[in-house]
Amino acid sequence: MRDNPEIGPLEAISQSIEMMDGHKMRLFVLVLSFIGWFLLGIITFGIGLIWVIPYYRTTIANFYQDLIGNENYSVE
Repeated sequence: MRDNPEIGPLEAISQSIEMMDGHKMRLFVLVLSFIGWFLLGIITFGIGLIWVIPYYRTTIANFYQDLIGNENYSVE
């Protein structure tokens, strides 16, 4: 809905489902690759999470940008 404020919540969910079709495993593997970093951040009593969390969020945002750029899907 942030990319297209004119659509409603149900339409945004429908577009999200359509956009993620065939890409769920890629996202799963990407999130799984951060398990070690999160454990390391927890072992350091949370101090390491200061760097891990922004890195994780940036990676997820880049995944979204890659998904939008590589699909024949356009946000209208």
